[in-house]
Amino acid sequence: VAHTMQSFPIFCKWNRRLYKELYVAHSSDRLTFNPEENWYENQIGFFCHYIIPLSRKMQTCGVFGTTGNVFEYFATQNKKRWMEEGEMISENIIRDVKEEVE
Repeated sequence: VAHTMQSFPIFCKWNRRLYKELYVAHSSDRLTFNPEENWYENQIGFFCHYIIPLSRKMQTCGVFGTTGNVFEYFATQNKKRWMEEGEMISENIIRDVKEEVE
């Protein structure tokens, strides 16, 4: 989950790699759901229900000292940017991974 609280290019890089891992697993019947379905929307849900609350807990507990607020900042910025650009990014990831794997 660390990639969700880093820069947007890092988030996208690891998001693509996660999608590919899940796609390959689904293609070989090792995953029951198809990651292609709702990829864009599921990322938003992941930010809202897991990543942003986690980043706030990390800041509150103080384990990272004064840099704790950076995680929430990147998480919220990445969610915002994903909501703006994520549909197109998702389409590109899905298309590219299919071409690469098949």
